Amino acid sequence: METIFLVKWMIHRGREPEFIKYWKEKMNKFRNDGLFREILSEVNDNVSEKYQSWKDLSNDEYTTFINVGIWSSLEELDKALSKFMSEQKPFEYKFRERYALTFTTDRKGKFTTLPEAELIAEDEETP
Repeated sequence: METIFLVKWMIHRGREPEFIKYWKEKMNKFRNDGLFREILSEVNDNVSEKYQSWKDLSNDEYTTFINVGIWSSLEELDKALSKFMSEQKPFEYKFRERYALTFTTDRKGKFTTLPEAELIAEDEETP
């Protein structure tokens, strides 16, 4: 059963480029058999409160990024990413929070495909 995996990253203000580089370069090398797609997004503080009902996402001391991953199963996710889940990185204001969600149902709009991904996950290197 598909798993949607959310990660809330709280990154020290001013260290966002370091985090994005880490996410793009270091976290891009893993066993990716079970990955459908991952999207890294940043909280947009420049919109009205109408669109910002999660009050704890914004803070003057850190920038919040949300990673949404769609995986074939929780087991595949664990095989691929468990090595990234244990230690806090220096650019993190607070250790990332994670949420595994179970697929319930979905809705399709007029657009049937996602835009092309910027990165393609690379298979991890074999020692």
